[in-house]
Amino acid sequence: MELLSKPIRTIMTKDPKSVLPNTIMTEVAAIFEQEEYHHLPVVDEQGLCQGIISKSDYYQLQDKFTHLPGRDYTKDNQLFFQTLLACNVMTKDVVTLDAEKSIEDLISVFLENKVRSVVVTEEDLAIGIVTPLDIIKYLYEDHWLQHRY
Repeated sequence: MELLSKPIRTIMTKDPKSVLPNTIMTEVAAIFEQEEYHHLPVVDEQGLCQGIISKSDYYQLQDKFTHLPGRDYTKDNQLFFQTLLACNVMTKDVVTLDAEKSIEDLISVFLENKVRSVVVTEEDLAIGIVTPLDIIKYLYEDHWLQHRY
């Protein structure tokens, strides 16, 4: 299928928001709370991917009573997050794939690894991120919308 032979770079989010390994978790929390990111690559100063932090990882760190009514746990969470760095929280076994690999290769990686995001690389540098939702949007917009009628 021609749609699946295109390179990953055609559907990836380019230059995703990322953090350094020594970024304090209060900064990561602010990103997740104020912006629409679901995955943050953790990269070193050269741009090499060291890991990834998901919004799910962030939520799991919060006080277990955070979302219950009756008490504001923001301060408790803030204090806890001040004791952690991104490198303490990140998933180190991040799945990466070269930007020139095909979307078909990407789908295989998702199915084999059961991950929710793949960091896209070029010459080992993190240049993008892609999720299964990106694949769905691509297939829907580039195929089904054109053949709807």
